[in-house]
Amino acid sequence: MMTLAKQEIDVARKIKAIEYLKAQLVGNNAQVMFQMLEGGEEEIISATADLLLTGFILARRCGIDYARLEREILDKARHAAQQRENLEKWYGDYTNFVHYLLARTGQLPEGETL
Repeated sequence: MMTLAKQEIDVARKIKAIEYLKAQLVGNNAQVMFQMLEGGEEEIISATADLLLTGFILARRCGIDYARLEREILDKARHAAQQRENLEKWYGDYTNFVHYLLARTGQLPEGETL
């Protein structure tokens, strides 16, 4: 059985972890921007991967599982594709991303459309 003092320490540690991840997310975002100004492709990929990874870990620390987060991302991409936002109109980015996610998870065979 966990004592009250240990429970308080555990809650404080969880709060500190979330605050740490929030700060790391801001730093990762800044790093992406700096790398886009000065870095090459590898540095941009690395900084972007750090940003996404931190976002996923932060969501997990907030009690959101990875599958639910991925479903929400997919739903948002589908919605943006349907709204024909600028990036969708100009490049089809949201539709391409939806196709990528569905093909990766086996929900859309390669070459098939939505």
